[in-house]
Amino acid sequence: MSTSSQRPGPQSARFPLRLPLIAMLGVMTMGSGLGNPGCGSSDHTPSPPAICDDTCDVIAGTYALTFPKLQLVGDCERLGLKLPTEMKFARDGEAVKGSMSDIPLAGRYEPGTRPRIVIEGESTQKLADGNMHRLSASIVGQFNTVPASASAPSTYTGHYYSYRLAPQGEPSDNVRCDISADFTATRIEPWGG
Repeated sequence: MSTSSQRPGPQSARFPLRLPLIAMLGVMTMGSGLGNPGCGSSDHTPSPPAICDDTCDVIAGTYALTFPKLQLVGDCERLGLKLPTEMKFARDGEAVKGSMSDIPLAGRYEPGTRPRIVIEGESTQKLADGNMHRLSASIVGQFNTVPASASAPSTYTGHYYSYRLAPQGEPSDNVRCDISADFTATRIEPWGG
């Protein structure tokens, strides 16, 4: 009997074992990053909810706004748009919500020894020309310090920017209003006061 006639026997005996071994290896690697994601996959890990700590309400409240300089561009006066006199807001974790000049605002709180708020919003209002206009407003402000309590004095400074959003299809130079000004804000009432 030649050596070539002996080879098919052992090979055919080993071949049936290969398929079960490959199948077992596939099952073992599932969830390890080598196969389909399983229980250990980090893609489905939920992010933790924002936690409102003891400082959440110490910056909240109603603030009076003062503007040392005013920059009005375009048709602001004709539309009857003026600088806001007050802003209200509260904080929940990193989320900040409030209002200013009948515009609802939402944004974020950035903690630190001089924490910041970045907040903005839009609304549609009837202005002095008798027409409805969509307005956008934003504030970026930085607190001098974190107040000791919700009723302690609180002050922050920043920049206010507001403008009229032109409807789609309206020429950009038809009606224009931009307000840009630095401000100082002083708390006059705690949140809910």
